[in-house]
Amino acid sequence: MTVIGMKKSNKPPEEPLSKNERIRRHNENIKKNKRRWNKAFLAVLLTAALVCVAVLVVFVFFRTDGIRIEGTTRYTDRQIADASAIEAGSPLLLLNGKEVEERIITSLPYIGAVEVKKEFSGLVVLTVTETNPAFYTTAPGGFVLFDASGKVVEYPATVLPEGCVEVKGLTNISTKPGYALQSMENEKFYLFLELSSLCNQAAIGTVTGMDLSDLYDIRVVIDDAFILSFGNSENLENKLAIASQIMLREGESAVGNMKLIDLSYGNEAFVRDVTHTTAVAVTDGTGEPTSDPSGETNDASDENDEDKQDEESNETVADTTVLTAEG
Repeated sequence: MTVIGMKKSNKPPEEPLSKNERIRRHNENIKKNKRRWNKAFLAVLLTAALVCVAVLVVFVFFRTDGIRIEGTTRYTDRQIADASAIEAGSPLLLLNGKEVEERIITSLPYIGAVEVKKEFSGLVVLTVTETNPAFYTTAPGGFVLFDASGKVVEYPATVLPEGCVEVKGLTNISTKPGYALQSMENEKFYLFLELSSLCNQAAIGTVTGMDLSDLYDIRVVIDDAFILSFGNSENLENKLAIASQIMLREGESAVGNMKLIDLSYGNEAFVRDVTHTTAVAVTDGTGEPTSDPSGETNDASDENDEDKQDEESNETVADTTVLTAEG
């Protein structure tokens, strides 16, 4: 068994402190502690002073003294001020602009946006922008008018404003003015918002009709000249890009002669004249006729005797053209 000894320190042992030295060190520690407490006390005083200044700034010096309304709307300044619920004398810096905007646009449906500015003089400037009904749908009791953002602006309405576009297929909707026209079938509501936004971004013309009754046969009418048949809601942006090319090419011929653009086949689009009473042949790009991909025929037409029908109606029916995603 090996015993390992402790290594001896070469440091000489400390001599015991004298009484005077102990007293001196004790007094130094007391002074250090006092300095620490003094610094902490000053920090607390400074913090309290800053809090008092902040309270005075928020609750005393900067208070709401008045409201100025800018912008043109059908509502009076008093109606807008009342809807804002801003109280005279309330702390200006605590005023929440988003909450003010929300109160106004829900209380006054024909206002679409509110910009809130706070001036150090105590004045609150509300710049309001009016919204207009762009679409309508039917509900028990009358028409529901709503703007492009999907907000209900009027219900029930008995008169339709000029240029208001019907959206079919929206059922079980919320009709409270000032709030979104959501429905139990929210998929259709959000599809309406997406289609409206995409059509606007694509700058393909004015939407003059929309049918969301069948989510596998979604249709949008543009300028009362083109019916865009999307099929389902997949790849809407790509389908609109293809439709835009066709509409540029077919623009002049569509005047007084509505055309249907079938976009339900992915990267291929089929164009047909929907004003004729006879069936329309479809070409596959090689000039050879194929079956009509849209499957739409007129009951009065006879597929086995198209030439005879053309002669009787004295109409010239152009072949439906095909456009791929590559053009």
